[in-house]
Amino acid sequence: MRSSLIDLSSIPAPEVVINRQRLNAALILEVSGTVDMVTGPQLLAAVRSALAEGPEKLVIDLTGVTFLAAAGLHVLDVAREEAGDAVVLAVVAHGPATARPIEITGLDVIVDLYPTVDDVMSSHAA
Repeated sequence: MRSSLIDLSSIPAPEVVINRQRLNAALILEVSGTVDMVTGPQLLAAVRSALAEGPEKLVIDLTGVTFLAAAGLHVLDVAREEAGDAVVLAVVAHGPATARPIEITGLDVIVDLYPTVDDVMSSHAA
């Protein structure tokens, strides 16, 4: 009998890059790459670290994200819960890779969704 195991070492691991930017009273997390069950914990850690700083506004910018899985949606849900009423939480997402999963799951009802960071900043004076 011949083995048909797949060599998983040739499959690249998903990657996420998270950059932080301070703009007045807002802390912006610029996320790019894949947000899934492998990289979701990195995003959650970045969100929790940002919230620990006590910003007036936390912006999670997903415009550079190419794939947003259920684990990434869960991070947004946790972020909203942990931000509470003390922090304005805004999510920037535009297009089928990011905004669509947020809208389909109804997360746009509990998090403020914007197409650009400029839209966030102009709607909530920082």
